[in-house]
Amino acid sequence: MLTAQKKLLLSLIIGLAGFTLFIGLVIFPLMNRIKIASQECLNNQDILAKLDQRVSLFKELKKNYQDNEDNVLSLNNAFLDSEETVGLITDLETIANQIGNFFEIKSVSSSLLDKEKIEGDNPYLMFNIYLRGSFPELLNFMANLENIPYPPYRLMEIDDLVIKRLAKEDLAFVDFDLGEGNLETILSIKVYIQ
Repeated sequence: MLTAQKKLLLSLIIGLAGFTLFIGLVIFPLMNRIKIASQECLNNQDILAKLDQRVSLFKELKKNYQDNEDNVLSLNNAFLDSEETVGLITDLETIANQIGNFFEIKSVSSSLLDKEKIEGDNPYLMFNIYLRGSFPELLNFMANLENIPYPPYRLMEIDDLVIKRLAKEDLAFVDFDLGEGNLETILSIKVYIQ
């Protein structure tokens, strides 16, 4: 029969085997699940942090939009309405006459009619203008382009500018009273429209 020492040793071995089995079957899977859950928690925290950043960025953009809403509305007013084209032409003629330039619009074209227009470009009208007068008058006309009266046509762009000094033989073909040394200017102006 078994002695007390052998019984104690056998119960210790069985207890140790049971404890090892308990650790292998219960503790390690639990630790593995805890590790996976903590990794998911960390991943979810990163996702929450990114969402929080997006929410704060959205709030900041919303606040910036509200702060700049008046600017956006005034920007829309800077585009020329198609109904106001005649008014713009009249304003250009008035400015040229006040300054003393001979003024003639040679052509007006629209980017809306251009089949090769790049998508995403803003539509515009292109005015090809001939001016004849002195250099200070030309500068005065150019300066007044920025300040055309109501409505303010601010979205203008000078696309092309050619300046030629008029010689005596050039004046023979001009019906306007000009002196030798005055300038003939060919000006292409883009006016952005809605």
